[in-house]
Amino acid sequence: MARTAEGSATNRAGRIIGILIILQMVGSSIVNFGLLKASPDSRQVGLAVLLGLLTTLMLVGVAITAFPILWQHSRALPLWILSLAVVSLGITAVENIGLLSSAAFRDWAHYMAKIFDGATNFVFYAALYRSALVPRVLAVFGLIAAPLMI
Repeated sequence: MARTAEGSATNRAGRIIGILIILQMVGSSIVNFGLLKASPDSRQVGLAVLLGLLTTLMLVGVAITAFPILWQHSRALPLWILSLAVVSLGITAVENIGLLSSAAFRDWAHYMAKIFDGATNFVFYAALYRSALVPRVLAVFGLIAAPLMI
């Protein structure tokens, strides 16, 4: 019975992680290819900032949701994932402040945010590959996609 409850919790966590990753991809696409490309309207920029922060917050949500599952397989990797996700959120906040203020530091903050987002994703997929929680082909796809994002 305990085994079934554990499996059910893992399945539920997997669904939550999958939904957060899909929402993050959709939200990032809307920000980068919709709101910021359309016009410099202050409402659109404000919405892009809010959605940008929410998508990075979803990365933190993935790290928190995956933490107890990955902790059973490795002690270091879940800590790295969570730490990188939190740093990524902080850098994204700095990037979005630059977007709102048109500051000169916006570009480096954007690139730093992408580096930390990519590093977080890379470590996440490495943990999935190592723990064999998903088919290895999916984890390898993530390991290839993360550096391409950077």
